[in-house]
Amino acid sequence: MSQMIQSSPRRHSRGAILIFVLGLIMALTWVTIELLDSVRREQLRGTDRRSESELRFTAYQILQISMGVFAEIQRFEGAFYRPNQGWGNPLAYAGARTDPFAIEAARALMDRAVADAGEGASAEGSIRDRAVDVDAGDDGGLLGELLEEVGADLGDGSLSTDPNPIFVVEPDAAGAAALTVELVPIQLPSHISARVTVRDETGKLSLTGTSEARWRLFFEAMGFQDSEQAILTDSLLDWMDADEIERPEGAETQTYSQREPPYRAANRPLRDFDELRLIRGFEELFFDDNGAPNQYFRQFRDSVSFFNTGRVNLNTANALVLETLAEEQNFEAQRVLDFLAGPDLEFGTADDRILRPDVRDADFPRDEDGEPVKSNRTAEFLHLAIEVSSGRAIFELDVILNMNEPQPGGIYPFRIVRIFENSNIH
Repeated sequence: MSQMIQSSPRRHSRGAILIFVLGLIMALTWVTIELLDSVRREQLRGTDRRSESELRFTAYQILQISMGVFAEIQRFEGAFYRPNQGWGNPLAYAGARTDPFAIEAARALMDRAVADAGEGASAEGSIRDRAVDVDAGDDGGLLGELLEEVGADLGDGSLSTDPNPIFVVEPDAAGAAALTVELVPIQLPSHISARVTVRDETGKLSLTGTSEARWRLFFEAMGFQDSEQAILTDSLLDWMDADEIERPEGAETQTYSQREPPYRAANRPLRDFDELRLIRGFEELFFDDNGAPNQYFRQFRDSVSFFNTGRVNLNTANALVLETLAEEQNFEAQRVLDFLAGPDLEFGTADDRILRPDVRDADFPRDEDGEPVKSNRTAEFLHLAIEVSSGRAIFELDVILNMNEPQPGGIYPFRIVRIFENSNIH
């Protein structure tokens, strides 16, 4: 018994030491894990910054390509009517894709354009949540400055030397009057994918240039009842006009100030489609019970333009806009669609046609009086949406181009109106 009593303190001592050592090991392990995690997070931040800069740089290079394509089409075609002129898929037109059909289609477009230009033309040299206000300055200088800025973020400005070349377009020094382009190969890294979407803003109703009568026809085409058409039309016009006089079915500050919380009518054009949730009628009809945009919101967004200020280009109008104009101008929307689709009545095929003033065709759509449908509207404002991605990282570049207004001193026969980065405009 005495021996057991004498050995007990030593056992307690060894146990305490063991617990201390285990605790120390656990503490050191925790510190090591935290240090490794900190290093990993710092590496990821550096990688993310590099990836974002690389994607941004690539997006601006693709913008240069697209503008070069538009410049060539402007030179050969004289105006922009429908995407099947080649401007609907600028990367394919430039030969940046290896899809045989796309390359064949681009070559056919180029050959046709050269033939239309006459004997003096040659195919040689032909190509196969921040807004940046660019109302001043020449387009070439602007793009150069932006590319220099984003290139600086990459350090040496170089991109990966992996295969998959695309091309950057450099206009001839002679300027827009005698614009030619040449292919300058660059490298699109294999881990980067890109998508370009071009929409004609002129194929939509003008937000500020649409009359009360046309708004009523538009909301009727959307399927709303007479009373709903009146509320939507009057409320939208009241929200955007400069006065505080309420239309019969509209609303001004007097109405909105009684809500909780109270607010004022904007008395200026919409700046964002989400603003519709503040306007009488739209708040209930364009959003579901959870406040999420519904199909009516999406139809409105896809049919109305912040940038178009005048008439509508029938070549690119969607079915809803076309139905509205057909009701207003007494023609059949289906006749226009059938003409555009061509003899096979299928869109996206080789016989698709274009509504343009110089077309002489027995099938040209006519109104109820037998007169040709007015179709001299060209695509004045193009919305170029560029999406560049690598893994889960995505960079979006949205550019609005005025195709009928050259920038004084610029190198392109059109003008950049606005550039938006990661803003998801429509």
